[in-house]
Amino acid sequence: MLRNMHWATPEERRALGQARRKQVGRHQHEVLQAKARPVSALALVERSMRGRVPALIALKYELMAESPFGYFAGRRR
Repeated sequence: MLRNMHWATPEERRALGQARRKQVGRHQHEVLQAKARPVSALALVERSMRGRVPALIALKYELMAESPFGYFAGRRR
């Protein structure tokens, strides 16, 4: 089933950013509390791979291990 996606307007994105800054001040951005997260980063990655084609998962990991920047830029060997 296809759902209509709502793309935020620049005004909506700005309002959302301002609301978030009221929740978390800029001085708090430098503090990383990884242990306070309920789930580990690896668990999140594993969860995101559910239902995907196993051969493509292996390719994805291979490309990311080779060069994360190249992977995100869409460059292959």
